[in-house]
Amino acid sequence: MGAYYEQGKYRFSITNQGFGESGAKKTPYFFLQGEPVALQFDDGTEDPVLKSFQRTIKIYITENTIDRALEDLGKLGFEGKRLAQLDPSTNGFHNFAGAEIIAECSHQAGLGDKSDQLFEQWQLPFEGAGKPQESDSSVAKKLDSLFGKKVTARAKSVTKAPQPAVAGSASPEEDDIPF
Repeated sequence: MGAYYEQGKYRFSITNQGFGESGAKKTPYFFLQGEPVALQFDDGTEDPVLKSFQRTIKIYITENTIDRALEDLGKLGFEGKRLAQLDPSTNGFHNFAGAEIIAECSHQAGLGDKSDQLFEQWQLPFEGAGKPQESDSSVAKKLDSLFGKKVTARAKSVTKAPQPAVAGSASPEEDDIPF
């Protein structure tokens, strides 16, 4: 099965939620299941979905993604003190069923023998530019200790390219102008 829904943002009605792990790497995630209700356009209009099929949004939770996951859950209205409060088997859990959210559908190429097919990827829309990554100078030092000799050898063997002329420093001859 390939992609059914076109790429874009959808009004999405939640019907189920829970926790799971990815198949290969066993990465834990929180999921929301539901159905797209309408495709939304930038001008605020929307196109109702005529035939809706259940889709799943997975919010992967690792040491590297926990901040974004908590931010996304907060935007959905979760204010709990433990993730277990999202588990339907917990008494008084935070139930998203019946809520409508905005979800984003993108298409990704399949892998292996399915590389000629497109598959849907459902997620919460990303907002903002994110936190700029800071350079870790200890990594550069580690790489220099591992590969410093090769870098130095290459630098010695490369002939320096001529430096570009500074604007306004010299004017080309008329014969050098291509038009």
